[in-house]
Amino acid sequence: RLEEIENRSIETIYVRPDEAKRLKEKILLHGFVKDVVVELQKPDGRRFWISINAAAVYDEEGEYNGRQGIVTDIPESEIHSRIARAIPSGYYVVEIVDGLHKITHCNHEFAQMFGYKTQDEMIGQDISQFYANPDDFETFRKRTQYGREKGIRNRILEVKTRNGRTFDVETNINILRDHMGNDIGRVGVVRDLHTDEPLQKLRRDLGNVLHTFI
Repeated sequence: RLEEIENRSIETIYVRPDEAKRLKEKILLHGFVKDVVVELQKPDGRRFWISINAAAVYDEEGEYNGRQGIVTDIPESEIHSRIARAIPSGYYVVEIVDGLHKITHCNHEFAQMFGYKTQDEMIGQDISQFYANPDDFETFRKRTQYGREKGIRNRILEVKTRNGRTFDVETNINILRDHMGNDIGRVGVVRDLHTDEPLQKLRRDLGNVLHTFI
């Protein structure tokens, strides 16, 4: 109901409150924003996505007096489509948005790669459990938590499925930070190298060459 949301701080309905601050900063800087996608949450905790088109409102003295605009609900299928269009073929996406390293979003292919039937089964899982070597996760955490790294590029990593099967992936990760520079999560794409036939051929060839020296 309208009265339930009136006079509430807009930040309280954002999944990531810093996005509300960044949105305001963009409007103040440019006077408007167009098709900005943000994730909101309902009182019961359910999440949903919207697209925002808004413009700054000024009073008679030219002082900023808020904003007005139009929001459009975005179906989850459209969010997945947007992600898919932005990712090269053969890559799978996972987004981690909190300091507890919990998976908050992933696509169907990513879930299947780790032995899950659906994305929902993987949401909320601790990403560290999928590292075959716990030291790899700790090394990555230390490299990123103090702002020394903007991301990880083309890193080959050994991971494991829910059943313990190990395999190699190529990972590219961008660090998400708040306005103070604190690490609040990460978004990245990974590629299953076992499906990369040229790479597998190279590994077989190298194995044959090494075998002749043993």
